[in-house]
Amino acid sequence: MSLEVTQQLLSVLSDEITLYKCVQCVADSDVNQDSSLGSLFKAETFPHKYDPKKNILDILVEKSQLAQCFVECYKYLYMGEDGDDKLKYFAALGILLVTPEDHTAMKYVSSIRGPQYQQDFQFRIICAYLTSSIAKTNKSSSLWVCFRRLLVKLMEDDRCNVGPLSRVTLKIILISVKVHPRNYYAFNTLRFLIAMLRDNGDRSLLNYYEASIMEYLKTDGLDDYSMWMALVQLATGLSTEEYYLKEFRRYCSYKWDAEFIEYRYTNDSYSDLVNWLRGSEYKYYSGWYAALIISTNMGNDLPDLEMYFELSYINFENSHSCIIESRTEILRDKNSGDAINLDEDLLLKEKFTKNLAFKKICTQKAKESTEQVS
Repeated sequence: MSLEVTQQLLSVLSDEITLYKCVQCVADSDVNQDSSLGSLFKAETFPHKYDPKKNILDILVEKSQLAQCFVECYKYLYMGEDGDDKLKYFAALGILLVTPEDHTAMKYVSSIRGPQYQQDFQFRIICAYLTSSIAKTNKSSSLWVCFRRLLVKLMEDDRCNVGPLSRVTLKIILISVKVHPRNYYAFNTLRFLIAMLRDNGDRSLLNYYEASIMEYLKTDGLDDYSMWMALVQLATGLSTEEYYLKEFRRYCSYKWDAEFIEYRYTNDSYSDLVNWLRGSEYKYYSGWYAALIISTNMGNDLPDLEMYFELSYINFENSHSCIIESRTEILRDKNSGDAINLDEDLLLKEKFTKNLAFKKICTQKAKESTEQVS
């Protein structure tokens, strides 16, 4: 039993042309019905093409190939007699692509402490898994924990790796959440890294993270609440960072020789954020709520955002003779009480969306203030 399919797939996934892969799983029926797809699979077992502009290797895998990979790996690892350790390792990796919560396979992969080239190989494979289109693989808690452990090990072995690997990891996370948004464990890893870099005094890397996160939020992640909260952590240093630091210290065998830095948003950074939100007519709850948390935590003499929110939605309601119901997210005519059909007025719908966010935030803050008093 040679794990022929698995070894071919792992060879493509570990291609050194780039660390960034996008594994797309396609149905066999699509391959059979689409002649262009069919020709790709006739030419190569696993069709793949490198995009130099995006620096991403796109890889196609048929569902039947995944099933074949899993079967041969499962038989080798669990049903075969004592075999070659290298092939057992490949079998464990192959199983994790399809069933990433297989604890035996994960334990086998995590226990390997081979030479540097083997750790690099494993890092490439895990990166490819985390950016794949297979949701249960992309979002696997076990794979993201394995990734964090391996990341710290590679950094610990050579401190020169900290900068490059931190940048690579951020891009892996951004690719992963674009493929499958609301990826809880990907964002956990991002917050883990922010805490680690602050603890280790890497101001330049935190600047890089801030710029990259803002670029994502201004394009693909406009209403990505988790990414906005990651920005809040970066800007203010939330108390929850200690949770991530405890995990980091469990993985690290010695204390890094670095000074903790008080990395915080400057007034200029905050002003740039609010000016962009206003200038772009930003309409979502996530970004405005994040800006309010940042301003509250900065504790400086900054413009009162809550006042801005309140004046905005009150003015909107008065000028349009309507009432925003924040709980039901309905706009009602103030006189008749009827719901207004916003699809008939797209400009009004845009203004409503933004002012709904403002009213929700004000209502939430008022509730929190009442609870604190009581």
